[in-house]
Amino acid sequence: MLKKSIFCVLVAALAASVNAESKPGDVCSIDGAIAQVGGQVMSCSGGKLAVAGHGDKQIKLELHLMKGDKDIVSMSVLTVDGQPVPIGRWAELPYVAKAEEANGKVERTYGTVKDGFSVSLIPTLMSDGGLLFDLVAEKSEVSFQDLGHGDLKVQLPAVRTMSLSQKVVLKNGQLAVVPFGPVGEGAAGLQYSLQMLARLDGI
Repeated sequence: MLKKSIFCVLVAALAASVNAESKPGDVCSIDGAIAQVGGQVMSCSGGKLAVAGHGDKQIKLELHLMKGDKDIVSMSVLTVDGQPVPIGRWAELPYVAKAEEANGKVERTYGTVKDGFSVSLIPTLMSDGGLLFDLVAEKSEVSFQDLGHGDLKVQLPAVRTMSLSQKVVLKNGQLAVVPFGPVGEGAAGLQYSLQMLARLDGI
C-alpha cells in the first residue's frame, strides 16, 4: 500500500536552518526547536534565535521505540534543562472508502487515516545531577477490514491508539525502558516500549 510519510523532528529542522554564522536574535521559523551552534545551544523562541538553557549542561537523549524486541524507530535529540522536545512520525494511509459502478465503470472514493507515533519530553535537571522527564507518548496502529467483493470491495479502517503519560527519573548514562500499550493485543501480541538513554555534557 502506498503511503506518504511525514517525519518531523524539530531539533533536526532547526539544525538545518542555522550555520556557524548564526547568532542570538537571528530570525528562525520553528518555535521550540533546538540546535547547537559552535559552543552554544540555541532555541527558536518567538521567531528569533536565543541562547537556550537554565544551566551549564546540555542533554543528549537517545530514544528507541520498540515493539517486543524489534527496534521500530531510533532517534537522537539535543535539548537543555526545561526545554520541551516534541517528536513525531506519522504516515497518511490511503484506503478505498467507497466503490460504485456507473455506466459499466467502477468509481472509487479514497480516504486516508493517520498511523504513527508522537513523543513529548520536558527534562528537568535535579539538584543531585539526575534528570526528571515529563513524558507523554502516543502510538496508533491501523488495520483494514475488506467489505464486499470484486471490483466493488471497500475497506473499513480500525485504529487502535495507545498512550502513555509518566514521569521518568534517569541518572546520567542510565537506560530506562518504559512499557506502554495492552499486552496480548495487536497483530503479534507484543507490547510497545520506549527506551531512553540520557547523557549530560557541558556546553
